[in-house]
Amino acid sequence: MDILGQSALLVAVAACSLAFKALSKKLRNSLVVQYAVLCFVISAWALTFFLEKIFLSGFCYQLHLGFNVILTPVALRFVRSITRTSTRYTQIYDLAAAIYGAIVLLVLWLGIIEGSFFKILATYAPSFLFFECVRLMLLDLRRIRARTKDAEPIFLTQSLRNTLRSSRRVWIYIGALVLLATAVMDHVPQLGEVIPSIGNGLLCIYLYVFSEAIIHQRLFNRTALVSRVIVLVFTSAVCSGIFSAFLGWIEQEPALFILNAFVASVLFLIVLEPIRSLAHWVATKVSGRGDRVIQDKVRRAEAVLSGAVDSIGLAHSVLSFLEEVFVVRSASVFVLRSDESKYRRIRGLRDDSLMHTEVLASHAVVEFFSRLRRRGETPIVLENYLENEIEQGLSHNQREHHQSVLLSLRALGANLAIPFFDEDRVLGFVVAQVEMANQEDDWSLLSVVYGYFAAAARILKNMDVYVRIREKERLAALGQMSAGLAHEIRNPLGAIKGAAQVLEGEKTVQESPFLKVIVEEVNRLNKVVTQFLDYSKPVQSDYTVVDIDSVLQKTAALFQSLRHEGIRIEVHTSGVPGSARVRCSPEQIKQVLVNLIQNSIQSLERSRPAEGGVVRVGVNCDTKAIEPHVNVFVEDNGQGIAREDLDKIFIPFFTKKQKGTGLGLSICSKIAEAHGGRLDVVSDENKNTRFTLRLRAITRENSVKQPLPSLENPI
Repeated sequence: MDILGQSALLVAVAACSLAFKALSKKLRNSLVVQYAVLCFVISAWALTFFLEKIFLSGFCYQLHLGFNVILTPVALRFVRSITRTSTRYTQIYDLAAAIYGAIVLLVLWLGIIEGSFFKILATYAPSFLFFECVRLMLLDLRRIRARTKDAEPIFLTQSLRNTLRSSRRVWIYIGALVLLATAVMDHVPQLGEVIPSIGNGLLCIYLYVFSEAIIHQRLFNRTALVSRVIVLVFTSAVCSGIFSAFLGWIEQEPALFILNAFVASVLFLIVLEPIRSLAHWVATKVSGRGDRVIQDKVRRAEAVLSGAVDSIGLAHSVLSFLEEVFVVRSASVFVLRSDESKYRRIRGLRDDSLMHTEVLASHAVVEFFSRLRRRGETPIVLENYLENEIEQGLSHNQREHHQSVLLSLRALGANLAIPFFDEDRVLGFVVAQVEMANQEDDWSLLSVVYGYFAAAARILKNMDVYVRIREKERLAALGQMSAGLAHEIRNPLGAIKGAAQVLEGEKTVQESPFLKVIVEEVNRLNKVVTQFLDYSKPVQSDYTVVDIDSVLQKTAALFQSLRHEGIRIEVHTSGVPGSARVRCSPEQIKQVLVNLIQNSIQSLERSRPAEGGVVRVGVNCDTKAIEPHVNVFVEDNGQGIAREDLDKIFIPFFTKKQKGTGLGLSICSKIAEAHGGRLDVVSDENKNTRFTLRLRAITRENSVKQPLPSLENPI
């Protein structure tokens, strides 16, 4: 087979692969779908020509001519999607091309008129596309020469206008014209076979370049693209050379073929990495002058960034870097709060119009950062990219989602947002309203600039870790001091109480109600100090395997014997003896249950429900789960807990009771965590409250004594 047929197979494989690659990246983008359709048509066009060279049948050649005709309307449709031209002229032009193709196809396939004339018409059907590219190129050149604001081509999408500047678009047009010219040479025998084979190779490169420009519209980087192309060409050439050298001299020796193929593969893998490094160096020298300037700025900025000692200093460095790279109208830096519920603005630049100084952790822009990262894309949110996704989105839901992110970005007064990522967590982000410093530049520099923000994220993470360690040490020291202080308070309390009781018993002292107040308040303060000491000291670890049903029944019996007016206590055991076994400290679990039942009774005494107060305590088991567990619940039909207080009830010293200490539930939660479990609450205000103590169950499979799970990973 001649070189022309072999190169046609290369085009068929490459075009089909690029189509599947594009669809795998952005299946819901109409521009990508149209590019994939164009690639499939080109693949079929080249494959039928290759099959004709093998089988020498007129049928395959007729198919080839048919795809040659179909190529024109498909390519014109793709051009219209890119340029968004929909004038009266373009509609007539596209209609003429479609009518031309339909007539030629009809004649060819029905055989109405025999002869080579209609085959020539089919051969030159892509001329419609050729002349349209010439018209667009001349139109673009005229606007370039005008050099006025109104001369900027209005027929390009905003994202592609930032992706491909005027001078680069001219080269795109020239490349298309060259390929269209060489695409028809395989039907002109006078021109030979060498030029068309080169044209097929150039067609593969051209389709690859276009696929990168479409898939990475917002961050299309010329240097990276050239580097990938050079790597592809170099590695293919080296691989072909190595395999040819090792296998070319083998004729009919299967053993030698396998051995040499293995040796060639090993050698290729060894030289692959040096080839990539060399290709990247060549690409940087050839087309990366602008990127080298930005990289130098990034390195200098990272050196300055390393001197930041707090988040405010880091934010100042980030804003200074943005001003050096872009024309910044306004910018703000947001950092995640310690409770990870919101992002707080810590520094801004000409952002007086910013409405919100805090945004929720579930903000649409923040979630879009994570979505881009999961898809393997650089997590930079750009207004132009969102606009293009809205225009080219195939589904209504996708367009609505991108519209929501776009509105959220604009609400922050920005057209650009870049995150500080710590693995899968967004530690913060910067939003800015920026312009390009040089109109010949484009947004592709963001892919180079992003390295600076990755370095800033690492520094911010280390700051966060350091602050947390320092805060932990401070709280530990404060805890030790507080425990000592509590003991010091307790001693004089005993003396005050004793003196008051002595005075109260003296007959010579006039009876006074203030002495009773002193005793009562001393008792209350002593109770607070006692509970505080209980909270601050480590939980004992004298665990044993017990049946939680028995612990529950004994605890409930204490309250059932006290007869609370209008309140009844119901006990619901697991119902299966021995099924609710857990490894725990029975006294500590009893302490938790006593506290929870007391809280329920007090709630019922305050609310006095008309249907009567009920406290239900019980156990339910799930021993068939992946992590078998036992749930001990305490439920009442009292006044419930206000929604805004649900997140605060386990915080030490938070209470709504007049004489409460706010330490009871904190101690209960600490005991649950020490057992490798947790304490949950669900409450419907003015209806009911349910506390659930979840503990790991002991089954036959895990009955062997094992250490309790760590507090960092409770069940």
